[in-house]
Amino acid sequence: MNALVKIGKDSVPSLIECVKNKSQSARILALRALAEIQDHRAIPVMMQVMDEESVLLQHWAKAGLERLGLDMVYIKPV
Repeated sequence: MNALVKIGKDSVPSLIECVKNKSQSARILALRALAEIQDHRAIPVMMQVMDEESVLLQHWAKAGLERLGLDMVYIKPV
């Protein structure tokens, strides 16, 4: 995860794919890396993760959105 953060924006597409398709632990690390890289391409996947039950995934998605300046309260309409 730290190495991918150091690579930076070039690793974003692979990290997004990881969040979508890999194991829970890999998804958490990928989302943490995306939060630290702060690339706007990760916004859609971060928003999707906010609906999941994993507290760690939600935490890193929220952290990433906050770092991108999107730290608003999101309400899903019923």
